[in-house]
Order: sequence, then C-alpha cells, then structure tokens
Amino acid sequence: YLSISTDDFVFKDALLFTSPVSLSVYLKQNGIEEKKSIFPYTYFGSIEEMEKQIEFPPHEAFYSELKQENVSEEDYLEAKAEYERRQNLPASDPDKIDNFVGWLIYYNNLDTAPLAKAIDASFGNFFSIFGMDPSFCISLPGYSQKCQFQMYDEDAPLSFSFGTSKQDELRELFRKSLFGGLVNCF
Repeated sequence: YLSISTDDFVFKDALLFTSPVSLSVYLKQNGIEEKKSIFPYTYFGSIEEMEKQIEFPPHEAFYSELKQENVSEEDYLEAKAEYERRQNLPASDPDKIDNFVGWLIYYNNLDTAPLAKAIDASFGNFFSIFGMDPSFCISLPGYSQKCQFQMYDEDAPLSFSFGTSKQDELRELFRKSLFGGLVNCF
C-alpha cells in the first residue's frame, strides 16, 4: 500500500471512491478530526493586497456573499487570536505569519492536511480488506471490478449465459470491454 501525500489528490478525486459527501463527512467517516477557521473570500482582490495586509482584517471583511451572513464573533475572535499568536512567533519558527498570505496558507492547510490523512485511511482500509491498492484505479467502480476479477476464477466464463468452446471469443470480447458502472458505498 502506498501512502498518499497532500499534493496527489484533491477532494473531487477522493469523491470518486465514496458516495457523494461533504469534506466534513468524509473526514468523519475516516476518523479524522476537522479544524475549521475563517477567511475573508471577497475582501482581497490580489495576492499583493494580502502581502500588504499585516493586521487581521475587521470582522466586516468576513461577510459571505454566498451565505449572506457574517462569521460569528466567537469564530472571528478565535481566528484573530491565532493570527496574532503566529505573528508573534520567532522568525525562525515555520508557523510564523508575517502577513495575510501566511494566513491563506494556514487556512488552506486546515483542509488539505486532514484530507490527505482521510484518503490515506480510506485507501488503507480498501487495501487491508481487498489486498489491492486503489490508487491504481480511477474510481470506485474500477476498483470494484479489479477486486471482483481478483476473486474470480480466470478459467470461468465471465457471464453464465456464455458457455465454453463455441462462445469463447464472445466471452473474451465482453470480458475485455467491461468497465465499472454506478456504485454507491454507504
């Protein structure tokens, strides 16, 4: 089984190996703790603006146009305190933040690092149960097909409706043309 790094997958790819779920549910399914924070999505127009932003933006900057609401005062104060704590770290500390670009990196890592752990756990479970590494497949249906063929007698016909000898060619044609279909795992 191969361990997965953060850069290898995005959540969209991970969803190809599970039923449709949110990131929060996917993390919970795989026993990974989620830590959330806040980001002012529409406050900045460029990276250069974030580089110039030294102080934590005002509470109003975190208003979400999408949700039509602002973050809670509690979430805002918690994020601001974390930002200021990281600003006050020694220059040699890898968690030090000098400007809001540092906060963007921190914020993004709150999702990507747990996601990588959840994918690692999920794929580890697949491997321990089926003895096959799912990272060599495109999706759960493809993985399911490989697992089925691994357990299937290679000499047996793929479909019971095709007998041996006269229909060997037809059976092989179907066997080579099969691809996974809709699969839901709950």
